[in-house]
Amino acid sequence: MKIILTGDLFLGGDLLNKPSASIINSDTFKCADKRIVNLEQPISESEHVADKCTLYTGAFATEQLKHLEISAVNLAHNHIQDKTDEGILETVERLDNAGIGHFGAGQNILTAREPHWIDSTTCILGYCEFGRPYLKQIQVAGEDSPGVNPLRYESIMQDLNRLPPGKKAILYFHWGREHVWFPPHHDIQL
Repeated sequence: MKIILTGDLFLGGDLLNKPSASIINSDTFKCADKRIVNLEQPISESEHVADKCTLYTGAFATEQLKHLEISAVNLAHNHIQDKTDEGILETVERLDNAGIGHFGAGQNILTAREPHWIDSTTCILGYCEFGRPYLKQIQVAGEDSPGVNPLRYESIMQDLNRLPPGKKAILYFHWGREHVWFPPHHDIQL
């Protein structure tokens, strides 16, 4: 099986109303069996917008993801809450209705930590770094509140230990500074 993982995909801005076939022009991408992207936005028609630098798109983005044949999306990133709690929940609902897998954020910490199974032996888990000067305003999921699965060593180990014996996991981290190619020391240690 060929799996392709990408970085950030934002379907607004210059990509608004652009034909889906021209968004990603890569034979490697097109030949993959599974395509997994970091969906760097909520998909929401809500009028609520967080008081911060925001990225978001409307419901049309779900159709673009289907046309791109995206298998699953990472939601553990710093823009999933840009349409507030309502936007997180609407994004998850729209992805579920479209049959697109997702991981890394949800209606609470339990759903945010759920693995997305790529096949019967391999899953993917999403985590978002938080509390750093370069990744701030991150909404971490709580017991009763929506948000992201926080990037913590202890959580990663717990999640891996909960997997059935013999199963494999891909860890998908949203972390680091933009436009800086060398990771911070704490990321290297992790």
